[in-house]
Amino acid sequence: MDKLSKTSLLIDFYGDLLTDKQKSAMILHHEQDMSFGEISENLNISRQAVYDTLKRSEKLLDNYESKLGLVEKFEAQKAKLNELKNIIINSNMEDKSKALKIINDLLEIY
Repeated sequence: MDKLSKTSLLIDFYGDLLTDKQKSAMILHHEQDMSFGEISENLNISRQAVYDTLKRSEKLLDNYESKLGLVEKFEAQKAKLNELKNIIINSNMEDKSKALKIINDLLEIY
């Protein structure tokens, strides 16, 4: 997964744990592709403060993920669901037991 996609997922999963200003800066930069200058005008802070806020927020989000692993679990579950979908599409009786195993794997993720 590329860095931008991972950061967007981290914001989705853990963004509410950031301060309002941190979350706003992250969304403006990573999801709305605003420059530091545009964000500084929007949030009424300096460009240096934008840089510091983004770096601190990214570090916090990475820390939350390393402790909780929600994005990793989400990605694992998504991969299993895609595998299950493909098995069901091309299903025969033997494949149904594979599908059942994947369902059980999914249930064990959480």
